[in-house]
Amino acid sequence: MARFITTFLNSRYWDREKKGIEPLRDFLTREGVNNVLDVRFNQALPFQFNHNKLSSLVKSIGLVYTDMRIVGNPKALRVLADILSEGSDSSEAEKAAINGGFLAEFLPLDQFRNQPSNFVARVLYLHYLAYFNAEGINAFKKACEGHEVNCLICNCPTDDSSMCHRFWLLEFLESRKNDNHQESKNE
Repeated sequence: MARFITTFLNSRYWDREKKGIEPLRDFLTREGVNNVLDVRFNQALPFQFNHNKLSSLVKSIGLVYTDMRIVGNPKALRVLADILSEGSDSSEAEKAAINGGFLAEFLPLDQFRNQPSNFVARVLYLHYLAYFNAEGINAFKKACEGHEVNCLICNCPTDDSSMCHRFWLLEFLESRKNDNHQESKNE
């Protein structure tokens, strides 16, 4: 059975902690990772871990690198979460949702006014996965096939599961696995 671990590539953290490419390499090796899934929507930053550099590092130590920005947390969702949590008016939030391709009528946005930003961001991202990103979910599942230890990497500087989409993605997949298991039991 596949195991998932997570880490993040935030330049302030890695610089402050005097970490860099070598400690990241050591971390991946120590954890027995054989597949690195880059779930950053914007893979250009931090510069020392941009898409090309991270891919080269991972491949140089014999691991598989998979560009999975397709399941990243789109900027439009993050902006929308901030707008809603700040209590801005509906028209501004709806405009952000429509511009991002996430039509407001599929998810009544007023229920999120003045809620904590991370709560709103989580709900929006899970909604996005469930209704707008079947292609990304299928690609993610396929990328994990045959790998014992998968490491999801993003830019969020936290290991708090309520604050980052890499945890929400795993939560979504686990809930779907349980849904599929329950459906097959009922047949």
